[in-house]
Amino acid sequence: MQESSEQLGDEQFQQVYQLPVWIDSVVSTCNWKTDGGSGFVRVIRTTESFGHGLYLQWVRYGIAGGEAKAVSTVVVEELWHDLSVRFEMPTAEFGKGYCQLNSMAESTSSELRYELILKVGAPGKYQLDVVRHLKSGN
Repeated sequence: MQESSEQLGDEQFQQVYQLPVWIDSVVSTCNWKTDGGSGFVRVIRTTESFGHGLYLQWVRYGIAGGEAKAVSTVVVEELWHDLSVRFEMPTAEFGKGYCQLNSMAESTSSELRYELILKVGAPGKYQLDVVRHLKSGN
C-alpha cells in the first residue's frame, strides 16, 4: 500500500523528490557527544566522474523532541584530490571518543585496492588513513 504525497506532506515529498541523483548512498551512524549537544553522523557517498566522493554530516539531536539540525558538513578532501576510487559504504566500529568508519576501495584507473579508515570525532573533525593493498590479481 503506497502513501500519497499528501499523506507524507508536500514539502517533505518535494525535498526527497529533488534529491540530487549524484547522491548515491546515505547512512546514519556514529553517535557523538560534546558539551554543546549530541547526535549522529550522516555518511553521504556521491557518484562522480572520478569515482566516489564522501561527505560527513554531523546532526545534533533536538532538545525535548525538538527538530534535529545539521551542525557541520565536510567533504573528505583526500578522496577528491588524492585518490580516484570507488568504495563500499563504510561500516562503523566504535572506540573511546571516536567512531571509526572502515571501507574497501579500488582505484578507477588501475587494479590497486585500498583500505580506507576514517576516525570521526566531534563535529567537523575526522582523520583519514589509507592502507594500500596488492593488485587484485595477486
